[in-house]
Amino acid sequence: MTEQPGRGGPQIKTMTPWWGPTPPGLGRNSYLTAVNAKLGVEVNPSLQDGVTYADKLNAMLGARDVPDLLSVPNWEIDKIARFSDAVRALFEDLTDHLKGDAAKAYPYLASLPTGAWEYSVWGGRLYAVPFPTDGPFAWALFQRSGRTSGGARSSSWPRSPRSTRTCTRRRRPTGPAGGGGCGTSPCPVCGR
Repeated sequence: MTEQPGRGGPQIKTMTPWWGPTPPGLGRNSYLTAVNAKLGVEVNPSLQDGVTYADKLNAMLGARDVPDLLSVPNWEIDKIARFSDAVRALFEDLTDHLKGDAAKAYPYLASLPTGAWEYSVWGGRLYAVPFPTDGPFAWALFQRSGRTSGGARSSSWPRSPRSTRTCTRRRRPTGPAGGGGCGTSPCPVCGR
């Protein structure tokens, strides 16, 4: 990464499922502090119990109270009442931002396999960015509506998924099962 992708601005709230002990949050986690400093914007991840994630999604979508970025694994979609209605009402339609020549600004997205986009398209429109994994389950990352076209946050968001990924992968922890953290002692995520 040659330049800082973010430019300050309001905090970006995220939510994703998590299996295992929840690491300390902002203000108590040196890893998050370091990542946010590199990004140039404060990202506040909310890690939710992966076992009961569909319950959390149903309540949140029903209340129309979603974070700025929401990770939805494909196996949860069938557990969520009227998910396609929620997608159209609550999330940003990315179609015009990423179609044709506009996609050239995001070379990482162009490198994703066609099949990875399956859970990102709703009603013929693109509402999410896929998160393909090595496993059999696809994920999609949804962005709350109103955040890409001149909103207060648009200037503070990282400029590309690739630059964000490069920054965060440098110190990705391997976790307790992978030999004791990310190579720092103690590990800022798991404390080992």
